[in-house]
Amino acid sequence: MPYKSDSHRKHLIRYHIILVVKYRKKLFLNEAICICVKELMKKIESTADFTIEEMELDTDHLHLMVM
Repeated sequence: MPYKSDSHRKHLIRYHIILVVKYRKKLFLNEAICICVKELMKKIESTADFTIEEMELDTDHLHLMVM
C-alpha cells in the first residue's frame, strides 16, 4: 500500500464511511440514480484531497473506502 509522505512523517490512514439515505428509503434501486451518485462522488474526489479506493451502493446506503 502506498504511504503518504510529508516533510517529516509517513502515514497511511483509511476510512470506511457509510452514507445513509434519509428514512432508509430504497433510493438506489434506480440504475440512473446510482450512476449519477457515482459520477458525483468521483467529481468530488477530483477536487478534494482524498482518494476513493472502493465505492459500493446498496439499496439505501453508500459505502466508501477513503484514503
